[in-house]
Amino acid sequence: MVFGLFPIGIIISFTTMIKEKKKDLPLILLLIVYLFLSIWCILGFPKIIAKITLLSRVQPKRAMLGVGFIDILLLIRSLAIREKANKKIYSIIVSVALAIIMVLLCKVFNRAYITIKMAVAMTIMCIYLFYFLFRYNSKYTKILFICGITFVMLMCGGTVNPIRRGINVVYDSEIIKKVQEINEKDSGKWMVEELGFPIANYFMMAGVPIVNCTNTYPDMDRWKKIDINEEYEDIYNRYAHITMKLKSSDSEIEKKFNLLGSDQFEVYMTPNELKELDIKYIFTINDLEKINTKEFKFEKIYELNGYKLYNFQVVK
Repeated sequence: MVFGLFPIGIIISFTTMIKEKKKDLPLILLLIVYLFLSIWCILGFPKIIAKITLLSRVQPKRAMLGVGFIDILLLIRSLAIREKANKKIYSIIVSVALAIIMVLLCKVFNRAYITIKMAVAMTIMCIYLFYFLFRYNSKYTKILFICGITFVMLMCGGTVNPIRRGINVVYDSEIIKKVQEINEKDSGKWMVEELGFPIANYFMMAGVPIVNCTNTYPDMDRWKKIDINEEYEDIYNRYAHITMKLKSSDSEIEKKFNLLGSDQFEVYMTPNELKELDIKYIFTINDLEKINTKEFKFEKIYELNGYKLYNFQVVK
């Protein structure tokens, strides 16, 4: 997301044009685009309009990045053309009210993340920044706002934990070493079972062909071997993180494909479908030997800390 001090950009844009009677073309054009994208993100468009505008190719959550960026442009343009600051009492009341509302909304939608201490700190920060934005053209307010926003940006970036350096954490792993050893001796397609993102991508770093790594583009031929009637094409036809789960037979499966999120789905499979996809090795935390049959066999070839590697075989 973009840190844009929403909804101050919108409020100051309208008050600047209405109170100061300024019909600023750049501001009007930004507001039109802002409104257009916001409707798409919140309500959506009819299918034909979505296709004509090409927004059918953009997930609403992704389009929110554009909305946030325009919010910043609205704020900058409004401050650049306005001449009068709002009155003190108005600025205080609106800043306090907006700060409390915005922090409460953050608390509702991010309950586990926004602690009481964080909520208090956010409220103080928002009141400070909102107030000096409303009072932007009065004495010292520009300097005080710049100091405040600089402090916030430094705290946002400076308090983040350092990014790990190097790739030894991957290649020193006993599991990765074993996977590479197996693949060098007898290569084949791999699958991560029941363990979701990012475990499958972790195996890509081992250099093995993994079926359910993040698919930038869907492998239509692969999924149509499972979804013969193309019933679930809307689910897997996307940029996706894929979780695959094994069941002993189709009778245990209600739906082959389930959408878990905007970029994540799960697939329920049987041993027969493993054969169709030519899968040879499986990494899982489950005991797959329980679903061995006369036709299919899961042979455990490695285990470490509860994680298991299986060789899938078709019994002749």
